Amino acid sequence: MRLDLFLVENKLASSRTQAQDFIENGYVYLNQGGKQTKLQKPSFNVDDNNKAFIVVESNELQKYVSRGGLKLESALKNLNLSIDNKSVLDMGQSTGGFTDCLLQHGASHVVGVDVGHAQLHASLVGHKKVSVVENLNVKELSSHQGFLSLVPAGNFDLIVADVSFISLGKVVDHLKPYLRTEGEYLFLVKPQFECGPEYLDKNGIVKDPSVYKKIEDEIRKKMLQCFNNVEAYIKSDLIGKDGNQEFFVYGKNRS
Repeated sequence: MRLDLFLVENKLASSRTQAQDFIENGYVYLNQGGKQTKLQKPSFNVDDNNKAFIVVESNELQKYVSRGGLKLESALKNLNLSIDNKSVLDMGQSTGGFTDCLLQHGASHVVGVDVGHAQLHASLVGHKKVSVVENLNVKELSSHQGFLSLVPAGNFDLIVADVSFISLGKVVDHLKPYLRTEGEYLFLVKPQFECGPEYLDKNGIVKDPSVYKKIEDEIRKKMLQCFNNVEAYIKSDLIGKDGNQEFFVYGKNRS
């Protein structure tokens, strides 16, 4: 059996994504024959001879259902933002790392939207403070009755977003109608989806850090056009899983 699947089946990780994060960050070991060996490949074969000797070191990634929760937590801390009793739209919910973090920081309700399906962690499925809309592209929000029925009176207090394979510039105009006046936005910026392929190496990593400033200028300009406000643009304390430096842009709806 693959190591990542073994960790999930034996409740050493809450999901396969989390299991892979544990492995890739060096928290999984084989303690056998008086020797401790770090296991760094999700495909490592677990069999009857070694399964009793696999251990997961206690680590910060266990706090949320995915490492996205740690990214958001760090942004909330660095920006000194309170989530208490706020209604939140989580765009690009996926496994639910952002949603988990929002709930643990006091959100009153989170509506999650994702273009995929069946990705949300089991601990969040059916949660009384979580509503989920799957198989929904951001461009279709205004015509989706299921989503519209979940928008609170007066719109959301906060919108967060973690989207891939699309620029934020193509997303925010579709989110703005659901953010109340003076409501807050906090979006994860992934530079590899904001610049052209000519700026990436063969592994999809931004080759020249000077590109970050160009991306920041473009993101700030778009947020000002859409919301008439940008409060901050900061580095994420955690780099992306693919190795790219990521950022957060934060502001309020004053348009």
